[in-house]
Amino acid sequence: MNISQNLLIEGWRGINHSYAMINQYQIRELLKNNKFKIYFKDVPYFDPEWNKKNNSSGLEDFEEKISKLTQPSNKLKIDILYRISFPYRMHGGNANKIFVFGTLEYQKID
Repeated sequence: MNISQNLLIEGWRGINHSYAMINQYQIRELLKNNKFKIYFKDVPYFDPEWNKKNNSSGLEDFEEKISKLTQPSNKLKIDILYRISFPYRMHGGNANKIFVFGTLEYQKID
């Protein structure tokens, strides 16, 4: 397997919010691609009431694989940082490239 880039995803997983659902399906497909070593950093849910028990994603068939993704060590060079959560964080992060997923549900991004 030729892994060429370290990909760190910062976001939500395990719940039925649209961002988490998109994220989980994207991870499922990325795991099939040997060009990336995937790491994951859980970001606190926007609403403190959200949780995996009451808001389960229902994706049991691949949720276990996704849950095994871990944070990288601080010494690891990250090639791509992909953020998919809210509020948006456009800056910061120790990576060569940063991509932020977002929507304009309230017609603004701040």
